[in-house]
Amino acid sequence: MTAYIARHLILSKRSKLLTLAAALGFGLVSCSDGAERNYNVPTSLCGVSITAASLTPVLPAGEKVSQKSVSPADGVKRCQVSVDSKIVLVAGQEWWSDKPNLRQIAQGQAYVELEQFSDDGNYIYSGRGAVAKVKCAEPMRPENELFTVIQVPEPGRADATAVKKIITAFTTALSSSDQCTRDS
Repeated sequence: MTAYIARHLILSKRSKLLTLAAALGFGLVSCSDGAERNYNVPTSLCGVSITAASLTPVLPAGEKVSQKSVSPADGVKRCQVSVDSKIVLVAGQEWWSDKPNLRQIAQGQAYVELEQFSDDGNYIYSGRGAVAKVKCAEPMRPENELFTVIQVPEPGRADATAVKKIITAFTTALSSSDQCTRDS
């Protein structure tokens, strides 16, 4: 009788291990569904140069990528990046006149959570959004301050590291753009 119980326990453990292995294997197969990125990753966000490497972690698989520039208000520009007609990333530029701090800007933005702050205090970022202050040598609007915003509408699409990489690249590019260097 003892041998029967021992054999049953061994078979029971073996079947549990096989079930677990099968479940893990199914999970791996379902995660790698063969979806591919059949488009070239952009090297700019509506005219602002940025490396494809900084955008790649946020962009999903799909057939076609497109960008649309919108200006919902004076001093506000948004670049909507879509994959297969679905908005997957929004990069914004905002001029503010009342000298707000970074936290105030972040609190007014969709998808930007006050999770992580850069060591230098110039960035607030999370897995779905970020805000940064642009350092302009000669701002196009000298009485205002320029801020950048990154928004990732789909939960789980990016992590904080990927969003920080995009906001850093976008902000750096803007600091040397015509927004920050006036013609004399």
